[in-house]
Amino acid sequence: MSNTVKSIAVIGTLLVVLVLIEINKPLPLVWEASFLHNDKMPYGTKICYDLLPAIFPEQNISTVYEPIYNQLNNNNTIKNKAHYIIIGQSITADELDLSTLLDYIYGGGYAFIALNNFGEALKDTLGFNTKYAYNYSTLFNLNPSKDNKDSSRLQYIHPQLSDSIYSYHPQMIRQSFSAFDSSRTQVIAQNQQNAPTLLRINHGIGALLLDSNPLVYTNYNLLIPSNEQYIEKALSHLPPAPIYWDEYYKLGRKGSDSPLRYFLSQKPLKSAIYLAFFTSLLFIFFEAKRRQRIIPIIKPLGNSSLSFVQTVGMLYYQHGNHKDIADKKITYLFDYIRQRYLLSKVQFSPVFYQQLAQKSGSTIQFTSNLFKTISDIQAKERISEKELLDLHQQIEKFYALSTP
Repeated sequence: MSNTVKSIAVIGTLLVVLVLIEINKPLPLVWEASFLHNDKMPYGTKICYDLLPAIFPEQNISTVYEPIYNQLNNNNTIKNKAHYIIIGQSITADELDLSTLLDYIYGGGYAFIALNNFGEALKDTLGFNTKYAYNYSTLFNLNPSKDNKDSSRLQYIHPQLSDSIYSYHPQMIRQSFSAFDSSRTQVIAQNQQNAPTLLRINHGIGALLLDSNPLVYTNYNLLIPSNEQYIEKALSHLPPAPIYWDEYYKLGRKGSDSPLRYFLSQKPLKSAIYLAFFTSLLFIFFEAKRRQRIIPIIKPLGNSSLSFVQTVGMLYYQHGNHKDIADKKITYLFDYIRQRYLLSKVQFSPVFYQQLAQKSGSTIQFTSNLFKTISDIQAKERISEKELLDLHQQIEKFYALSTP
């Protein structure tokens, strides 16, 4: 085994070991709100996503990586009237996406939206507003203090549901609805200050359910006993139907949720990948430069066609086989006439001579004389050197006359 192969084997083994160690190492807690359906960190939504089959039995649950406009213009979506669930920090939908969503709901669809920031366009269209219980500058400070004994509570308005109170860390319940159109809005849940936190807004023959505190749907809060019941009761306000869980406004299109994205999102793995890449480049550069053999100069092959023709011609001439040479020149001439002038059959007739003369640009007299010479030679078994030379001169003159 050469030193090069040994070096590659050692580097490859070390990289594999490093990757396996990093993959199997316990991940540190990340106190950032991703709201991703497959994120097991405190502020992912994996537990909530896993509860969907129990809340909507026998219903198809799909993860959406397309803008609202693209998804809701899908024929299957319109036919099945699937519910749209969006849980996240904010929604960056443009005017076309929002109008498509509202038109879809107006026609009988449902949407469940839990956001920290609903955006002015959605607020203005549906006529609601929100307010924060704490300073907005602390919104992203999501690491709860261990020595904080205070808690905030949520409670459903309906008498049959109001007996249960759900407790959360104060930082989880920061926002409530401060204004809404009471003619078409129903308050479903409120916080301990009796401020609405979960609304149902009727729109056409469909409805939107809006929750102002998306963090209650994350893994951290669902690990608190009985808090999963809040999620089940909130989502149970949606009638049975297929579910579309949106990930587009958190991740983008599906291509971005790939294994490479995970590796690049982990700093040790990202460093290992870059180190392996640059090490490989350096190895290739230095080793190739050192071990590359001298490339020999190979002279191109010469064109020996002319020499071959001269040799063959001299051979025929020395043997005195003038008739054979004449036959070959005649055969070549007939093939030339068929291909160049598209005359499928060479004939010894005045009509053919006239057609050939018109197409080639020669005279009828010259063409007739040429074919008379050809006919005489074909009728003989042997010809003289003078007859061969005369045929050659006439054929070359025909080529010269017919060449533009």
